[in-house]
Amino acid sequence: MKIFAFYFVMVFTVLIFDQNSIYAQVEDVSFTISPTAEYVWWDSNAGLADDFLYGGTVGFGFGEFLELRGLFQTSRSLTTSFSSFGLDNFSNASFERQDANLTRYGGELKINLSNNTFSPYFTLGTGIQSLNPDQGNSFDQIYASAGLGLRFAITDRLNLIVEGRALGFNSDAPRHLLTASNQSEFGVDPTETNRDQSLNFGAMAGLQVYLGGRKPGELSSLDRAVLDNYKGNFKGWTLALEPSVAYVNFDANSLYRDTWMIGGYAGLDFTEYVGIRGFYFHGTNEILGIDDFDQLNMYGLEFRAKLNDGRGVNPYLILGGGYLNTLSGYQSTEPSIAAPSTGFANAGLGLDIPLGQYVLLTGGARAMATSSLDASHTGGTDVLQSHIMFNAGVK
Repeated sequence: MKIFAFYFVMVFTVLIFDQNSIYAQVEDVSFTISPTAEYVWWDSNAGLADDFLYGGTVGFGFGEFLELRGLFQTSRSLTTSFSSFGLDNFSNASFERQDANLTRYGGELKINLSNNTFSPYFTLGTGIQSLNPDQGNSFDQIYASAGLGLRFAITDRLNLIVEGRALGFNSDAPRHLLTASNQSEFGVDPTETNRDQSLNFGAMAGLQVYLGGRKPGELSSLDRAVLDNYKGNFKGWTLALEPSVAYVNFDANSLYRDTWMIGGYAGLDFTEYVGIRGFYFHGTNEILGIDDFDQLNMYGLEFRAKLNDGRGVNPYLILGGGYLNTLSGYQSTEPSIAAPSTGFANAGLGLDIPLGQYVLLTGGARAMATSSLDASHTGGTDVLQSHIMFNAGVK
């Protein structure tokens, strides 16, 4: 539960340490809970049969248009399926289907596009899902998700939500989900299988209940500021560029070496308080080593939420995820094992220090989570690993 707990701590930090700015931005923060059910059409690379997931979300609404929510889903009835996987010697007659329990938890940013009775919205999220097959060991996967939905207001505090979702992760299904006898029969060597990208689609429905705070349809001061910004089309948006140097301290048991990286962030601030950043960093063998690059890079997307009104030193919350990409020739911590490319989820805190009206010093610390092989047990299943990234630069 590391990532879900970290997201919750981050949101709780906003509520505790930013009372003045919350009062100025959102006079009444809303709190929601949403029981949900989702039917998933699994990609053939996932090795799973289509089925339902059950769970829900718990969220904080900052005004009418922005929500942060934690997600939990589970299923105790999934079964394995390899009929469409493409194994050379596969046979339905001898395939040993087994049950697998799934648990998924993560964080999502939800953007409501209107405050009418019928309100479209979209979501972006990341987190961890764990699979536990009957035969074999449990394993973890980092996922990224996106959704497009519609909220229907039944009453002031009760909404019906329906949402189409896409969810991607890396999967080594033959290694983890085939029984040992099927691996032997179908000619699968678990030490030589590869992790393939899996893109899965789902349809989710649920009830969103407002347990406290501002009722839907009531505009907060933040809502009114957002609408005022966009009366002149996009004049309220601000472009931000952040060249940076970073240092990543990888988990002691990971296949990745601690490394310096150079790159940066670029994105948009939609208001004085919230924005998004895309990022790209490339590994180097020394600090500012622009002539000594390593065969490692990473890229992704982050949500930023400032924790005060923008005057003076300004802390901000970071939630996001991305992809850690190993290139040909990258030397892992275990010379005989190649370090795989993998997705990651991250959360952290940053700080802006103004040098003038348009220039700031900026830096942050992020916890990064990946699911990969343990360098000390490369014959096992994927395990959850935690890394720390520090960055500093100019904004």
